[in-house]
Amino acid sequence: MKTQTWHIKYLKWFSADEIYETSKNWNSELNFIKNEQHFFESLFHQFAGSFVKSRETFIIREVLYDLAALKEECTILIWMVTRHINNLNLLIDEVNRIQEEKTYKETHQKIFDAMNDFVLKHKNLKTTLFKLVAKDLKEIKKKKNYC
Repeated sequence: MKTQTWHIKYLKWFSADEIYETSKNWNSELNFIKNEQHFFESLFHQFAGSFVKSRETFIIREVLYDLAALKEECTILIWMVTRHINNLNLLIDEVNRIQEEKTYKETHQKIFDAMNDFVLKHKNLKTTLFKLVAKDLKEIKKKKNYC
């Protein structure tokens, strides 16, 4: 006898004001992350010489690949959020377009899920990158102390 699994998903129907505030916060967060990614690139280039000498070149390549992928994903999310904000008039106008409004709110939920996934991936990359840099700085300090 097979047991039936249930997949219940709670969807909150946001008001137009809540959607606008959330989208505005997403836009701000994404632009901050984009600037942070530029900082990570410059940080990597600053330590590139010692990274090349490192035995962990595979990890470094993976981090660079992930950073490039996240930069592209960030650009796409910024575009999606901006478009989402621009289409907010569907909820504000006095015309009742029930199906379009429902689709808009479902899109909001999809962007919400995508943002959560993106932020988690970004935090993981950040942790990995800072561990690499910290390890490299410790090795540089050891070398200076021994010389």
